[in-house]
Order: sequence, then structure tokens, then C-alpha cells
Amino acid sequence: MGNELLQTAFIDAKPTSDGWSRVACPFCILDGHNDGKNSLALRLDNGFYRCWRCQEQGFAPEYADAEVVLEQVKSTFEKRFIEVPPECNPLWEEPYRSSTFHASPIAYLKNRIGEHALDVIEQVRIGACSTGFYNRRVIVPIYVSGQCRGWVARDWTDLAASPYLYPKGMQRAHILFNQDAVSVDTDEPLVVVEGVFDALKLWPNAVAVLGKPAKNHVGILRETTRPIVVALDADAKDDGWALATELFLNGNNSHFLELPPGEDPGSVDLNWLKKSICEVIDA
Repeated sequence: MGNELLQTAFIDAKPTSDGWSRVACPFCILDGHNDGKNSLALRLDNGFYRCWRCQEQGFAPEYADAEVVLEQVKSTFEKRFIEVPPECNPLWEEPYRSSTFHASPIAYLKNRIGEHALDVIEQVRIGACSTGFYNRRVIVPIYVSGQCRGWVARDWTDLAASPYLYPKGMQRAHILFNQDAVSVDTDEPLVVVEGVFDALKLWPNAVAVLGKPAKNHVGILRETTRPIVVALDADAKDDGWALATELFLNGNNSHFLELPPGEDPGSVDLNWLKKSICEVIDA
């Protein structure tokens, strides 16, 4: 009976971009409950299924086609490009670079990034909004192979209730900020950090996981031949150590850098940070 219910439920189901397929739960319906939230989820790479409403769960590998379906997921995700807000002004171009209003976001970026801020603004194509919903925010775009996959909007006044905003539809678990650095052929270490401003401080030799490391981030980082130093914020040292260890066990030249309590890569002295990176590699 259970297999028949699953077969009927998933016959026309389509994969989501995170590797699952979701449908209305037939077990809930069988018990007389109307499931209007597609509570039954099937993991497409191993066939594990679970209803988040009635807790029915098990394995049905016969309904999972990892090769075909996950390729569809990848294809769907790769088409998900997100442009920066139309009111975003390019800070690397005139007249914005020398305008009185944009002196504030540029000063903010210099304070966060350091003395090479102007070069980074141009290379990363950082902009700022002076009108609209993202007024008084700098926009740091996230490009992968030349395509914009999202961006980070940071309030430069430090007065907003939500300092960071992200666009709808951006899937942080599938991308890295400065992801193209993974494939650069160099012996320079690739530093893995949490946020974009941590990465900008070490530009161009850092990538940001945009929060916590995810399974897809591990897959991306495995492809690099560069030495890897994982330097997440001090309060995420367990996550950082776990990521560095998983990459090491995969065969990467991976290392973990523990930051002082309460610190992150963006708050510590840059010379100390670079020295510490070299030391963990040479240890």
C-alpha cells in the first residue's frame, strides 16, 4: 500500500533546486488530513523520504534517479541569474567615484577593506544605492563564471535594523563569493571565510561561504589544487575545523586557522592574519 501511494504521489513530481522532490503527502490524506503544503519530501540522491507533517518516513530508492534528476537540478540552478538592483550606482565609474554623496560608501569600504579598497571596488564591481529600497547600502555582487548569482546589500550607516540584505531567490548554499578563485592555477593559499567583507580584505585570494559552510560548498572547494586555509569567525571554529578536516580527508592540502575569541578575519590586523595563514600551512 505504501509503495502504491508513493508511486502515485511522485509520478509527476519535479525536482527542487536543493536536491529534493516535494509533493502533497498521501499518508496524511489517507488519515483524513488535507496536506496543502507539499509536506512529503523525497531526497533525490538516495531515496530517503519524510513527511514533515505526519512524520512518515523511509527509503524508496526506486523513485530516486540521482544521475538524471540531479543534473536537472543543476541545470535549473545554473539558469538562476540575479541582476543587481537597477538603482545601484557603479562606484568605480565617474561621476559616482568622486561625488559628494558617494564619499560616504567609499569611506565605509576603505575602512572595511583596507588600503587597496579602490582597486577592489573596480575589480569586484561594487556599487551603492542612493535611492529606492536599498538606499544607503553598498551592493557587493557575487559573480560565478561571469554571471551574477546574487549580491549582498550592506547598510553603510550602521543604523538599519537589518545590516545585511540579500535578493529573493539567491541560494547561498550553492555558491561561494569569489568562487572563480577556486580554479585559479597558483600556489597562493585560498582562504575560506564567512562573509564578503572578510574575503574582500584578502582579495583576490579568499572565498566566502556567505554564512555557514554547506554540503555544496565542500564539493566546490574539493576541485581546487590550491592550499586551503579555513578561517571562519571565532564563534564558528567547530564548523571551520570540520570543513578543513573534511577537505583534508578528501586529499586537499587543507588547514584550519583558529582566530582569537570574538574576532573574525575582517576585524583582526591584516599583517597578523597573513602571517598566521603562512604559519598554519608551514606547520
